[in-house]
Amino acid sequence: MEKSKKKHILVIEDEKHIAEGLKLNLSFCGYDVTLAQDGVSGLQKWRENRPDLIILDIMLPGIDGISVLRNIRLEDVQIPILILSAKGTPDDKIKGLSYGVDDYLSKPFNLEEFLLRVDRLLARVDMYRSESNVSSVLQKYAFGENHIDFVTSVADCKGGKISLTEQETKLLKLFITNR
Repeated sequence: MEKSKKKHILVIEDEKHIAEGLKLNLSFCGYDVTLAQDGVSGLQKWRENRPDLIILDIMLPGIDGISVLRNIRLEDVQIPILILSAKGTPDDKIKGLSYGVDDYLSKPFNLEEFLLRVDRLLARVDMYRSESNVSSVLQKYAFGENHIDFVTSVADCKGGKISLTEQETKLLKLFITNR
C-alpha cells in the first residue's frame, strides 16, 4: 500500500450528529470516511470496502456492536477496531476487549484523544502491512541441511520431504521474518 493513499475509516454509529461530527473531523485529518447507521449496513459496508479502521458503537439498531465485532473477527483478526460507546463501565470494556476490540473509548470523549488513538491504530496498520509484504516475498529459506519452500509448502530435511499445512507455512514464515 502506498504511503500517499488516504486511509479509509468506517464509522458505524447510529447517532447522526456524532457520526457526522466524526466524519467531519476525520476528513479534516485527511481520512476517507464511510458512515453506517446500524449493524447490518456496517457489516455490509465493511465487506464491500475493507477499510483500514473501524470505529464502532455498541448500542446499534438491528445487530448490536458486539455482534458486529464478533462477526468481523471471524473473518479478519487484523483490522483495527475502536469501540466508541456510552457504555463505559469496566465490565463493558472487558467484554469488548475479550471479543477482540483494539481500543475502547467512552462517550463523552475528548476529540484530541480520539484522533490520537485513531492515528496510533492506523500507524500499526502500516507496520503490519509492511511486515506482511516482507514475509510474502520470502519464498525459500535454508538453515543447516534443512530447506523450506514457502511456495510449495514443502520442508526438506534429513528425514525427507515434509508437506506443510497452510498454517504451518504461515507460522514458519512468521518465525523466520521476526527472528
